[in-house]
Amino acid sequence: MVKSTNPTPCLTRKDLVKYIADRMPQLPPRDVRAMVDFFIKDITHQAQAGNSVLLTRLGTLQQVEKTARPGRNPKTLEPCVIPARKRLKFSFVPNLTQRKDI
Repeated sequence: MVKSTNPTPCLTRKDLVKYIADRMPQLPPRDVRAMVDFFIKDITHQAQAGNSVLLTRLGTLQQVEKTARPGRNPKTLEPCVIPARKRLKFSFVPNLTQRKDI
């Protein structure tokens, strides 16, 4: 299990690099950091290009279009239109929280 150096319970890039470097001592941490950075950069690039990124046994990252919708200014309560936009959505594989082999 990866132990985070961060006080909040999240896995940081630094934690991931340390975990992989500890598991693969034949690779210098500098090379592991470069691989993790490349992986993150490539996933980001693919998702921004509109391609779905399937991470087997984890989930899918895809770009979705949010349509324009009516909204309201919370300060003035005046009606307004929230414009359409593109968002990234990550969908976990079913039963991920029930799996023990991760």
